[in-house]
Amino acid sequence: AGLFGREMDGSLAEHVVLPERYLYPLPEHLSLTKATLIETLATVRHAQERARIAPEEFVVVLGQGAAGLLHTQLAKLSGARKVVAVSRSPAKLALARRMKADEVVDASRQDVVAAVREATDGRGADVVVDAAGAPALLAPAIEMLAPGGKLLLYGISHRPVADFTTFPLYFKELTIYGSRALTPEDVGPAIALVAEGAVDLEGFITATYPLERAPAAFDDYERAPGSILRLVIGPGE
Repeated sequence: AGLFGREMDGSLAEHVVLPERYLYPLPEHLSLTKATLIETLATVRHAQERARIAPEEFVVVLGQGAAGLLHTQLAKLSGARKVVAVSRSPAKLALARRMKADEVVDASRQDVVAAVREATDGRGADVVVDAAGAPALLAPAIEMLAPGGKLLLYGISHRPVADFTTFPLYFKELTIYGSRALTPEDVGPAIALVAEGAVDLEGFITATYPLERAPAAFDDYERAPGSILRLVIGPGE
């Protein structure tokens, strides 16, 4: 039991046998290539449901890879008063602008905590979504939260966090949410968001590869992970 592609291998094949409960009908206008983002969108929806992003909240999304860009879009759809997208990649920040981010912060050139304080008139963010998963981001993420704020840990890291104190959690009465994958109940709404055109998937697919070139896809990603959003391996449409 578990997730295909993680606990269970076998997805990189021309034919895959699955239990019926894992299958969902897709809109006719949605290509199989773009459909590969449905699972990611469902995990993003699941995470934001846990943190309960509410209308008029100020949201910061750290990291603008595929998942981070989807977090940016869903936060706006949830009615967030302002969404700030943070990345070290100018290209990804340009995409975040297209995905309706109200402000963008280039973490390679700006002090992110100071930028968030300025954008919130010194108050801090109501919600910080960590879509990057770097241990070094935990302390600044907590620092940029307003009293009573929420930190959503979406990105994954197995590395320990150094020099971390829990005092700000106590002093500002913060809440930390973890989020693992998705539930079956998240998939249908994710498909509906795409079918209705509420979520923009243009620009997410960096490249596609036939099955026989799967090793090349992994090699290309290892060479330049920061410039890639999503690589798709498959038999085609």
